[in-house]
Amino acid sequence: NSVVIGKDGACYPKPTQVALKAIADFQEWGYSQTVSLADNGTDWARSIFWSKGRYFLVIDTVEALKEGSFNLDCIWRVLGEPEAGSDRLDVEQEGERFHIVNADRSEKHITDREADFSPDWEKNWASYEHADGVVRMWHQRKRVSLRVGEQTAFVNLMYPSNDGTNQSFEVVQAGESAALIRDAKTGESVLA
Repeated sequence: NSVVIGKDGACYPKPTQVALKAIADFQEWGYSQTVSLADNGTDWARSIFWSKGRYFLVIDTVEALKEGSFNLDCIWRVLGEPEAGSDRLDVEQEGERFHIVNADRSEKHITDREADFSPDWEKNWASYEHADGVVRMWHQRKRVSLRVGEQTAFVNLMYPSNDGTNQSFEVVQAGESAALIRDAKTGESVLA
């Protein structure tokens, strides 16, 4: 799972290392932030907020180091039976469900990983018994022009559910790199 960054029609290999900028692990929540520095004319930061036992909020922020036209593709790889909506992807594996809810108005589509060429898919997932072994890729795309220091972000909320834990959350982007998360059952809201 990554953000692929193209600048002015070119896409070069990603840096071989990322910087760990922050990490926290408390009783009810956790947080991490990593940054891929000088990634195709940008710094790409991934911030993950973890509400333990409930959800993960992932905010991918892309900041321009050089002015240009950027093609950005945030890709989530999933196994199981997918059902894609306009701003969400729901995946089921034998009654266990996983949900990705997007809040940034990016263009979206889903593909099979084999169609995107991956020579390792057969050996990696052939013995996985809870799904058909087909890795699907949910693409979230943006085409933006950015000046030096300008940012754009992908905002995704991820959570599990099943018949015993039938939880549901909504997410709204609140600024370029923040989100409001609302528990659809209790009405409780959190700004992250």
